[in-house]
Formats: sequence, structure tokens, C-alpha cells
Amino acid sequence: MAKPNIHQPTQKEKGGIRRNDFLLLLLILVLAGVWLVFSHFRSAPGLIAQVAVDGQVIETLPLDQDGEFDIPGIDGGNNHLIVKDGQIWCSQATCPDHLCMKQGKKSMANETIVCLPNRMSVTVLEGR
Repeated sequence: MAKPNIHQPTQKEKGGIRRNDFLLLLLILVLAGVWLVFSHFRSAPGLIAQVAVDGQVIETLPLDQDGEFDIPGIDGGNNHLIVKDGQIWCSQATCPDHLCMKQGKKSMANETIVCLPNRMSVTVLEGR
């Protein structure tokens, strides 16, 4: 009498979650948790914006006072900054790519706006 051929299904054939799938899911969940904790404790409303050109601080702007400021950059470049409602942003720039204008409004501590061609940077800080 011949023995019947008994096939044991593999994990893949069972359709269940495999070990590597489980590890990937676990890694994603851990990274998401770390990101949530970091973002919760990281940001506080900024009180001032520190403007630097070529690494030298040239202006400190309080974010609670609305205003518009022209910041001279390197080689005749210029950035126009606007402070309004506790936010700061670059509305005009003489740089060719205008990436500084596309960085949006900043209001939280440690956020930055950078214009590499004009070597201008804005950093939002908590202190006065």
C-alpha cells in the first residue's frame, strides 16, 4: 500500500502574515510613535525671529509686532520679510529659484527660512 502524499502548506500559502512583514509593520509603528512624541515636545510658539546674512545675525524681529523688512543679502541680493499675526515669511526675493518664498509662514520655535543664493536665514526662537 502506498503512502498518501501529505503536503504541509507553507506560511506563504496559508496567506498569513510572514515574519518579515511583521518586523516591517513593527518598525513603522515604532517610527510613527517616535515622531509623534518628538513633534509633541518639540514645538512651542516662537517669540522672535533671528535674521542672519552670511552667518552674522543682523536683525532680531519680535513676532508680536507686525511689519515688513528688506534684508540686504550677498552680492546685491535682497529678501523682503513680512511679520504678521505671529508669523514670518519671505514674500519677495531677488534669488533665481525663489525657494525661500515657497517655504511658507513660520511661527514655531526652531523653524527656519533659508535663501542660499542671498545667504540669508531666518530662525524662529522662543526667547526675547
